[in-house]
Amino acid sequence: MPKKIEPKKYQWNYSTDEKYSYTLEEYILKVHDIIVDSVEHVADCEGDMLMSEYRKLIDGSWRLEHLKKQIEGEEVK
Repeated sequence: MPKKIEPKKYQWNYSTDEKYSYTLEEYILKVHDIIVDSVEHVADCEGDMLMSEYRKLIDGSWRLEHLKKQIEGEEVK
């Protein structure tokens, strides 16, 4: 019987805790939710709400950069 191949998992943050590891598909869906929801709300926001959505976009950008480094095999710190 062939050995089941486990999909590669990527760290959501710098923790090595397995509960913060996701498959590529799971990771992309989590980032999608952060970015798409924020972009949809930005048009209707001002002041503090705008800054909150901007922070979420920055977080989504950081998560994508973190994933890119992992895919390229760079050491993430």
